[in-house]
Formats: sequence, structure tokens, C-alpha cells
Amino acid sequence: MVFEHLAAFFIDKFLGNYIEDFDSHQLKIHLWAGDIILENVHLKTNALSDFNVPLEIITGYLEKLQIHIPWKHLYTHPTKIDFDGFYLLVAPKTDVNYDVERKE
Repeated sequence: MVFEHLAAFFIDKFLGNYIEDFDSHQLKIHLWAGDIILENVHLKTNALSDFNVPLEIITGYLEKLQIHIPWKHLYTHPTKIDFDGFYLLVAPKTDVNYDVERKE
């Protein structure tokens, strides 16, 4: 139970700007297998704003996000992140502000 709460805290901390209404019930953890699974995730409409792209999200949905951490081979094998069922509907922004200093 403690690990689930800790994982939920870190997921909310690092992905909270991008996913909407994160609920720990969306989270499945298989600790010894090294799998963390998020299901039925909705993206926030402002999730792209930090990336300064001229697009806005109308709707975004991710059926499954799976993170695999190879505990036994942490330094020799990669941590993998897999996406299944990624749907994204975007539209061009009508109010794009160009920042010369950020470009450089």
C-alpha cells in the first residue's frame, strides 16, 4: 500500500501538468515485476502549452501507459515506457505569441 501511494505521488508530481483528474484507482503496480500501469488517462487541454507549439489540445486520451523498470538489471537494461491507444485531437492556436529570446 505504501508503494502505491508513493508511486501515485510521483506520477501526480511529474505528470500532473499533463493528465487530468489523476486517480490512484487508475494505477496498477506489480512491484516485483517492475511494472507500473496507468489506464484510461485523459490529457489536459493545456498540456502542450509548456512546449511552445502552435497547437492546442481539443481532446486527448490514453488507454494504457505502462512503465517497466528492470529492478534486477537497473544499470544495464533500459526502463521502458509503452503507450497503447493514444488518441489526440489538436487544432491550431489562434493566439500564438512568438518569443525571440526563447527561440535563441
